[in-house]
Amino acid sequence: LGAKSLSAAHRFLKRNKVYIAVLEEGFAFDAQIDRAMSELLRSFLGKKAGMRLVKHSHYVDDANKDTHSSSELQGAPTNLTHKSEICIAKVYAEDYALIELLEKTSCKGGEDYQAPCKRALDHILSRREELLK
Repeated sequence: LGAKSLSAAHRFLKRNKVYIAVLEEGFAFDAQIDRAMSELLRSFLGKKAGMRLVKHSHYVDDANKDTHSSSELQGAPTNLTHKSEICIAKVYAEDYALIELLEKTSCKGGEDYQAPCKRALDHILSRREELLK
C-alpha cells in the first residue's frame, strides 16, 4: 500500500477499492485471483455486464496452471524456536493489524470472493494468536 502508518493505510483503503488475494498455505491463490477479478469487473461494469464478461472468459483450469512463482523461491524450511516465532509475531504487530483492517475493508463483494478471502486472513491471524497465548 505504500503507507507509512496504519492510519494512512486505513485512509487509503477507505478511498480506494482494493481486491486482495491471500498467499496462504491451504488456500487456492489462483482461484482467489479469479474471484477478485470477477468482483472487479462486476464493480466497474455493473453486475450484468460483469457477469456476462466473466461467463465468456476462459480461465485456465487448475490442472493446467503452473505452480505459483513463490513456491520456486522456497528453500528448506527454517527451524525457528518457539520463542523466535513469538518474537517475530510481536515485531510484526502492525502488519497483523493491517491484516485485520484488510479483512474488514477489502474482503467485500459476492460470497464466492468474500468468504474465502476472510477465511485465509483469519487463518493467518489465528496462527499469530496461537503464538501470543
